[in-house]
Amino acid sequence: MRTSLAVLVVCTSLAFSQTPFSQDSAVSYLKTLSVEIGPRPMGSANERRAMEFALDKFRQFGLQEAYILPMTSFKSILNDRVTNVHSGTAVGVLKGTTDRIILIGGHIDSAGPDIPGANDDGSGSATVIELARVISQQQHEHTFVFCLFGGEELGLQGSKHFVEHFSQLDKIDLMLHIDMANGAEWLLPMFDAHTESAPRWLVRAAYDEFNKLPYRGLYYPLHFYTLNYAFGQSGAGSDHDAFLAKGIPAIDFTSDPNDPIHTPEDNFENFKPSGLKRSGDLVYQLAKRFDKDVPKEKLERYTTIQLGTGGVFIPTWAEYCFLVLSIGVAVFTLWSLRKRRRETDRATRPRFSKTKLFLLALIIQSCVWMSETVVGLFKGVRFPWLSDISGYFVLGFLAGLVGIWISLQLTPRLKLSRDPYRYYLGAFLFFGIILALFAFATPRIMMYPATGLLLLSAAVLVRNPLVRLLLWIASPHMMYRLIFSEAFGLFSHGFPALPAGLGATVAKDGALILFFALWSFPFLLGFSALYVDTPEFTPWISRLRGKPALALGAAAFLFCAIYLTLQPTFSREWRQQIRIEQIMDAAKKQTECFIRSKEYLNGSVLRFGGKDSTLHSKTLEVHLGSFPLADTPWVSVERTVSRSSSDSTSTIDIVAILRMKFRPSSLTINYSPAGGKIIEASSAFALNKTDRSASLAFLNPDSVLVIPLHLIASKADSLHETIEATFTQQAVRVTISHPDASIGSKTIVRASSLIHP
Repeated sequence: MRTSLAVLVVCTSLAFSQTPFSQDSAVSYLKTLSVEIGPRPMGSANERRAMEFALDKFRQFGLQEAYILPMTSFKSILNDRVTNVHSGTAVGVLKGTTDRIILIGGHIDSAGPDIPGANDDGSGSATVIELARVISQQQHEHTFVFCLFGGEELGLQGSKHFVEHFSQLDKIDLMLHIDMANGAEWLLPMFDAHTESAPRWLVRAAYDEFNKLPYRGLYYPLHFYTLNYAFGQSGAGSDHDAFLAKGIPAIDFTSDPNDPIHTPEDNFENFKPSGLKRSGDLVYQLAKRFDKDVPKEKLERYTTIQLGTGGVFIPTWAEYCFLVLSIGVAVFTLWSLRKRRRETDRATRPRFSKTKLFLLALIIQSCVWMSETVVGLFKGVRFPWLSDISGYFVLGFLAGLVGIWISLQLTPRLKLSRDPYRYYLGAFLFFGIILALFAFATPRIMMYPATGLLLLSAAVLVRNPLVRLLLWIASPHMMYRLIFSEAFGLFSHGFPALPAGLGATVAKDGALILFFALWSFPFLLGFSALYVDTPEFTPWISRLRGKPALALGAAAFLFCAIYLTLQPTFSREWRQQIRIEQIMDAAKKQTECFIRSKEYLNGSVLRFGGKDSTLHSKTLEVHLGSFPLADTPWVSVERTVSRSSSDSTSTIDIVAILRMKFRPSSLTINYSPAGGKIIEASSAFALNKTDRSASLAFLNPDSVLVIPLHLIASKADSLHETIEATFTQQAVRVTISHPDASIGSKTIVRASSLIHP
């Protein structure tokens, strides 16, 4: 019997797991993309090479069409400036018995010239290529379009361009996307947008099909997505967003965003290949499920909460009902406290109680946020939590307890109010401000302060001291989960990219302390209301105020700090980033050379000028000196200029031929009339025009450019021409090494000329 049962279980598992998707094939594609081709920034030769590799595979698999949908320029999401680029989308078309389309996509580019992008998103691209092979060998009704988008890392540029220029967009029934397919614990379905989400039938199908497969880990990160999509354009999205914006049902599957993406450590060696088959099997099953029929419902408005291995959908009207309930209970609580308020005489009641409490909140948050500094001082580093931040949550909590003890020592001296109504009124008004601000976002994000307000109101209304305390402890949970979400590691690893230096560090820490003091303030007010209204709290607080509590808290903090000090700061996945930066200035006829890092450079071995030296000081920058320019310029310009004038304007035509020693990663050329204004500007390339200048920006252009420019300007006797080009090569040979660091190089070339037409 046991043998039969075991055989049945094994057979069932095999039945579930058997799909034609080959992990080995996908791994071979990924190795080509991330190792043989390597980093693939938007517009680079490597991005184009990766697209051609995908097209070759599409043709081998018998797809009827394989081409690149070209993109020659894009607008930055940060400043609306237009940049010229040689990018696009690699497209493979596998025709079915109908012309209705299921599109399967990933993005082919990586985040920078030194980032291999194995996980983000070489893995998704490899999965798409393998799915093209698998589906090409089977009968299907839908036409399948396989897309590998360029420029995702610079604001979803490839997919945005695709949905505007693909001639059969109206025939797309469904878009399935894979952005990162690492074998991490989580596989996150992304189907939300700012106001609407993918239809529920698609989300249900994703959970259903995944649960039939022999995998675990499909997880919807509610708190991360709530904040991510609250204020319009998502902070962390992918190419499926462009299709949702067009009303096309779309879903993306991405592995853990806390992995070392957007760093040189996003490489083949750190990639876990098991995720390729997990993502590939899931997308294959969905494609198979919807091949015969795709439901007609498009986008919907709801909130998803994952319970177990499935999702529960909360309609928007239910969120508004909860909001009304929370505010209603809070108003009733305020009314009940007002009826029995204790301090009605303005002349005798203590003043500025809430201001004094806010100062205590600042003390508590200062202890919390300075706790990592203690470990950093012990270890001699700026970011001791880089490889593993989890232990620092415990450290911050223990430091917060010390801050609470300090605050309790101060409260008897502050002469605070004893009226719970005043404290609760302050909390109510503070929640009202937060809700008013969140009203400009989405109903979903309003649920977080609404939940805190409801729990705090319930704590005031009940009379049992223990229940009161438990409800108060629970009240900040949702508000803090909004900040410390499932992807907090993704955001925290952006801290080292912030400006360094004492002033910048003080400003950053001060901003964090102030923000979290404000964030926690309504709960501190709520506790104050409970404390003065609950006599049973007095002996509990007296114990916390005693010296034994301080000794216990300080000992726990010190033990945790010592433990974290003994843990490694860096790992194979998370390393220090050191940059060799050189600036070639044609006007000064010199090259400045710097070594820079956001972490201390001590322990680095520098080879420069034929000598080896070890850096011992805790510095973030080393200036190696100034050096004469090379005999051969890295950027040279030949121009032909013609001018015709009227009484008030000048028409200037320029043809500039730029020759560069290497292919730059970026190039900007700017023209501004001396003392005049530009009325009109045009070029064969996309340009940016203001009254004072006309500029052209290029991303990874060729090493030789011919740039025609037509200008009409007022009072233009001469033009200022400025050029800035960035290269990955070095002008002055420098080598630096560190056992825990990745090294990158950047050389900026600047030149300027005064042109007299």
